[in-house]
Amino acid sequence: MYTPDLQSIVLGVTETGVGVSGELVLFNQKSTETDVAVSSSGNASRFHSLTESLSGLGLTVSSKQVAVAVKELSITDLDLPETIRRVFLHLKN
Repeated sequence: MYTPDLQSIVLGVTETGVGVSGELVLFNQKSTETDVAVSSSGNASRFHSLTESLSGLGLTVSSKQVAVAVKELSITDLDLPETIRRVFLHLKN
């Protein structure tokens, strides 16, 4: 049983994605399966915005690398801020 103080801490961690120790926390998310064809030329423009966002964070990657990461992480919605964070952490490691 969690006390109200602990519940507040847990909710804060889930909302911000930053743990009590200050480290980033990734939570598992159920998502629908999507098939991302990495070799398609149309995907380069599909991942362009995400690639630019990652570049703005100091990560130099190609659209193909981003497409592979999106497929490995089973991401379906590219427009969520959570997507940028998850792909950034995946590619940085």
